[in-house]
Amino acid sequence: MTLFQLMQFYYLVSGSARLTDRAERTALLMNRFFLCELDEQLERTIEQQTTMLSLDNFSVETYGMYRIDYTLMYSAVSTITCTLIVMIQFQLTE
Repeated sequence: MTLFQLMQFYYLVSGSARLTDRAERTALLMNRFFLCELDEQLERTIEQQTTMLSLDNFSVETYGMYRIDYTLMYSAVSTITCTLIVMIQFQLTE
């Protein structure tokens, strides 16, 4: 049961991190179109889309409290490890 919950947590975090990463890379890829010869309307549209992509925040957050990315997973693992170390130390003193 715990392994299933850990896998769910991993997929939730990795999916959110990939979404954020790919959204940020999209703006960079759209800038490559400016190297080609385009008509004026298409060039304006690409420029507006690039500006909107660069201004938007694509990180996945839970009600603005914390971001769901790999730092969340690192923090959870470090908290669990520290708690286990303290519990083992208390167990050894008894």
